[in-house]
Amino acid sequence: MACQITILNIIIIFIFTPIYAFSKVDLNQAHVEELQVSGNLRQNSNKRQLFQLMSQSIIEEAIQDLCPFPGYQGSYCIENSEQSDALFRNQRKTAYKAQTGQETQQIYRMPQGIGTSFDITTGDLKLPVVQLTYQKEPTEQQVWRDDLTGNQFIIADETDVEQIQLQPDVKIYKNEFDLSDIWTNAVQNGEWFGGWYSQSKDINDVYSKFFKGDQEISIAQLTKNVIRLKFKTDNLKLNKYAQMAVDALPKVFQPQIYNDFLESWGTHISVDTFIGGMIEKLTVFKNCVYATSSFNGNGGLSPDQLAQALNNELHGNKADDYFVARRKVSIDQRLGGNPEDVQNWENTVSLNPALLKINRFVSWDNFIQDQDVKTNLQQAIQNRIESMKQKQANYQQQVKEQRRIENCGPKTAYAVQGNGISTFLNYQITLVQPMNFLVSEDFKLQDSSQCAPGLPFDISKSRCSSSEFGKMTHLAIPKEVRYERDDQGNFRTILREAYGDWVDKGCSVAFVPGFPQFQDFSQYPPRNSRFQMICVGCTPIIVEQTGGKLFKCNCPEF
Repeated sequence: MACQITILNIIIIFIFTPIYAFSKVDLNQAHVEELQVSGNLRQNSNKRQLFQLMSQSIIEEAIQDLCPFPGYQGSYCIENSEQSDALFRNQRKTAYKAQTGQETQQIYRMPQGIGTSFDITTGDLKLPVVQLTYQKEPTEQQVWRDDLTGNQFIIADETDVEQIQLQPDVKIYKNEFDLSDIWTNAVQNGEWFGGWYSQSKDINDVYSKFFKGDQEISIAQLTKNVIRLKFKTDNLKLNKYAQMAVDALPKVFQPQIYNDFLESWGTHISVDTFIGGMIEKLTVFKNCVYATSSFNGNGGLSPDQLAQALNNELHGNKADDYFVARRKVSIDQRLGGNPEDVQNWENTVSLNPALLKINRFVSWDNFIQDQDVKTNLQQAIQNRIESMKQKQANYQQQVKEQRRIENCGPKTAYAVQGNGISTFLNYQITLVQPMNFLVSEDFKLQDSSQCAPGLPFDISKSRCSSSEFGKMTHLAIPKEVRYERDDQGNFRTILREAYGDWVDKGCSVAFVPGFPQFQDFSQYPPRNSRFQMICVGCTPIIVEQTGGKLFKCNCPEF
């Protein structure tokens, strides 16, 4: 047996024997050096292939032993794993039978929602890597009891468990850049969120799906039956699978091999987590729902009213009708437990908790004893993070250009002119003009480059104005409404030598100089006021009332 040559022997001989050693030809030095380089490249390639084979073998064995474990939606294991799918189905079936009384009550191990590795550049979960110890005959202090169901769990010796109550979390994001900061700043912030946040997103995709077209989003999360898991000490050991993977890393830094390790085992390890259940809603809404000066009187909401509407819907209650008509719920999901059992869902959470948040994590190098491998891992992780940040920076530039094009491009607009009750002279006779509004047909607001500030009057009138539609020249109001735009896509109304405010949406109002200003759309126009406006992103309507006419520019519905 000792003299037999195995497949492994052949692989080792092939990897570590330089190619030129097999040659019997007398080669010159230059040719030898060329073959040495070629041999080294092939040798590195073969080393990488061997590492990949070893890593895959370790992972497959780990899956059998460690899966499933709490993932972002509930029981989870590495993607594309038939073994983990089978284990997942079996565990869920067993767990739910126990909950419905079809099996004898038993004591389970606390789901391993801590000590799991993940890739901080993507959020992808990998595998549990920290060695946990469970007593076969636990004491009363080593058993956790779920108050909702009575289910009992053995607590690992290395962990502390605490039941906690979390407040509902409702966040509003006005643009994709605020949202992407959650992922790009994760290392600096020291925490990783669950639910929709759990997987980092392509900012281009986020912009196109949720923010394009003057929209904002809200992500609202309501947690149920939450427990906190944390390690008692920082002096932790890797489990045998993670240790084997680490032991296979070369002492000499080889970027491809170290990157393969990070692909398989992630960059960081959770040491303090929340697990439990979560109700989550992602809501997209028109950003004209806010009550602002340019939308004054349109029935818009204050920030507090908007937050209340979102919170109402998160708890399953009715929200403000105005808001409901201008929002759409893109995601409405339950994480953890059995999402199909809506009535009894909270009672199913303890046996199938989701990973709700990683409160604290450490990088892989904290678990490495060998100084060379430790330094190599630090370098590989840093390279991976910097590469992610550079990609995100490039994506941000792309989105900024898309936003600039959208903001500065042509838009649908309406022109409005009107007056409060006004007196004027006609052939020395004082006449009274009733309160009035005139609204044009919709027209195209030209591209910013076509209507830059300071254009000569003739060009401005021909290129950057509505068509003629008014008959208020006796009040010094032109028949058409002119406008100009800046390089950010904002616009403002021009009325002779007067200008309205710069706005990006809503209505810009300009007034005939020397007359009262009309600024509050919730009120009737002041007596003798004379004005024009350009409105974008809303639909002007005139509301007839007993005391006169009210102007509104309605935020469009979905």
